[in-house]
Amino acid sequence: MRDLLLILLLTISNNIFAQTKTDTIPSIQNNLAWLDKLEQILDKEDKIKFIVKKIKSDSIYANTGVKLSTYISANGCLHNNFGNEIPCKLIFALDDKKLYTELDLNKFPEQSIILKHLNSETVDDITIFKGLSATSLFGIRGNCNVVYLKPNKKFRNLIKTK
Repeated sequence: MRDLLLILLLTISNNIFAQTKTDTIPSIQNNLAWLDKLEQILDKEDKIKFIVKKIKSDSIYANTGVKLSTYISANGCLHNNFGNEIPCKLIFALDDKKLYTELDLNKFPEQSIILKHLNSETVDDITIFKGLSATSLFGIRGNCNVVYLKPNKKFRNLIKTK
């Protein structure tokens, strides 16, 4: 009886707290759905908050699997040459004149200070690149789509003082 109760509790907790595979691995389709939501947000401050939240939530995934041997399946997921599904993270890039910085807390945890200063007063423009335009800018990794943030001088001054 005790074993049955334990199995029942484990099953219930697994159903409550576990996520499905499609929810946990970023895919091209998930990215496009997220970008559609972003485009529907009219207020610039709300857009930036939505972007920062996505950067933080995607930080648990490494984007190391996207290579030339990567292919896209019919369901919009990236696979390596062994057929294993790999994460397809959106690329968030900060355009600072001639140089761009990829905002990825997995690769660069120290960038959390940058996220604190992203707001409607420090970001002039938000540009979304999808499909071929994203691929032409970022190569094969651009298949995952790109959000480009253009900061202003106030942002650069804030970052220099930190």
